[in-house]
Amino acid sequence: MIAMSRKIFIHIGSPKTATTTLQSALIQKVPGSLVQKGVDKFIRERILSPNFHKPGIFEKTCDEFLAMAGTPVTEPLFVSAEGLMGPPVGRGKFFPRILSLHAMIQYYTGSGHEVHVLFVPRKPAKFLESWYVQMVSTGHYAGSFAHFIDTECNEPFSWSWVTNMLRQTSASVTVLPYEMLLQNRELFVEALNGFFQCDGLFSIDNFGLFYNKTISEESMKAMQIISQIKDKGLVRKLELFVRDVVDGDRLDHNSGSNFTRPYIAGTLLRRGIEAALEPADILFRDTDIPEEYRSYYA
Repeated sequence: MIAMSRKIFIHIGSPKTATTTLQSALIQKVPGSLVQKGVDKFIRERILSPNFHKPGIFEKTCDEFLAMAGTPVTEPLFVSAEGLMGPPVGRGKFFPRILSLHAMIQYYTGSGHEVHVLFVPRKPAKFLESWYVQMVSTGHYAGSFAHFIDTECNEPFSWSWVTNMLRQTSASVTVLPYEMLLQNRELFVEALNGFFQCDGLFSIDNFGLFYNKTISEESMKAMQIISQIKDKGLVRKLELFVRDVVDGDRLDHNSGSNFTRPYIAGTLLRRGIEAALEPADILFRDTDIPEEYRSYYA
C-alpha cells in the first residue's frame, strides 16, 4: 500500500479527440505530469504485460507508475495517455486495455487516493471516419473506407461500454463530448479547468481551429440511410452496388483535398452505427457532467 494519498486526475485519452493538444498544454503548465512518451512505453511494456494482474506484480506496477511523476506527492497528479485505452480498432477489439485501467483505478482508490477520471468521447461515425483518414494519410492503410470498416471493426462500437467500466470503479467520472470543443471552445475549456480543479490550466488558445480531411457529407448521409434500412437483403444489394462503383477509391494523402466521391459501408450498421443513436443518458449516466453538456453529443 502507498503511505501517502494524493489527488489523481486521469485523462484516458481516446484518439482523435484533441488528446495531443490537451497533453501539450499539460506538459507546458505542469512539466511533472505523466503525459510524456515514457508513460506510454511503461504502459505498453508493464501494464500490458501478461503478468500485470498477478498478485504482487500488479501492486508493484501500479506503485511504480505513480512514482514516475515528477511532482511532489503533496500536489495533484495529472495523467494523460492514449495507451490507457489501447488502439481504437484492432482486428476485432475496441479499447482492450480498459480492463487494466479499471483495475488500476480500483487499486488507487483502495489505497486511499482521490481519483478523478476524464473521458472525451466523439460521435462514433465521425470518430471512425477520422481514424480511417489518419490511417490512410500516414500510410498505415491503403484500402477503401468500406473495406476498413469490414476488416478492422469486427465488434460493435459503443462508448457506453467504456463509461460502464469506469462507473464500476470508486473514482468520480466526468465525460465531456468532443463535439463541445467543436461547437463551443469557451465552454469546453471552462469544463476542462473545472475537472482539473485548476483555473487557467487551459485556454482557448490551446485549442485553435484546425482543418481535418473528411469523407464527404454526402457519403456520411448515405451511410446513415443504409444503416436505417431493416431489410437485410436490400442493404446487401445496396452495398454491392455502391462498392462496385467506389471500391478501391481511397484518400490521396499527397493532396489536401477532401474526399469527393462516396465511401459507403453498409456494414457499419452491424458494426455499431446504432451507437451513434445511443441515448445520451446511457453514455453519461452516473458521470459528473451537467445536463447542458450532454446536448452537444445528441
